[in-house]
Amino acid sequence: MPRNYSNIDILAYDPNAQKYYDIEVKYRSAYTISANNRNGDKVSNRSVLPYVEQFTKYKTRDETLKKYTFDKKAIKLLVTTKRMFGKSDRKRKLIESAFRNALKKKKHNRSKVWYFDEIIPELYDKTSQEGRYNTELLQTLRMIKVYVKSKPSN
Repeated sequence: MPRNYSNIDILAYDPNAQKYYDIEVKYRSAYTISANNRNGDKVSNRSVLPYVEQFTKYKTRDETLKKYTFDKKAIKLLVTTKRMFGKSDRKRKLIESAFRNALKKKKHNRSKVWYFDEIIPELYDKTSQEGRYNTELLQTLRMIKVYVKSKPSN
C-alpha cells in the first residue's frame, strides 16, 4: 500500500460464521479522541475521520481485500482502548456511532469496535497454566499466570 498508510493490520476469517474481518489496531494508552470538534460541535465525523480513512482512503486496500475474501465484503473492525474513545460509556457510544456512520457514508455498512480492555482480561481468564500454546501472546499470559500465582507476598 502507498506510504504504509492503509496497510491491513489483520485480515481474519471466521469459518463458523463465514465472515471476513478487515481489522485495524489502534493502541493508544494515553490519547483520547475529542468529543467536540474545533467549532465546539458535539462529536462529528471529523473526530473519527483519521480512523475511517485507514479503512477507506486507498482503492488498493479494497482490491487487496477482494483478492483474499473472494469478493465478499469484510466487516471493518477497529480494535482500540476504551480510553481512546472516552472514559465514559456515553462518550464512547457517541464516538462509536460517529465512526460507524462515517463508514456507512463510504459504503461500508458493517463495522464494529472492540476494546483491548475487554479482550485481554477474557484471554487471560481462558488461558490455562498448563498445556501448550502456539502464540507468543498466549505463552506470555500463561507465564504471567504462573508467576503471579507463585509470587511470594510481602
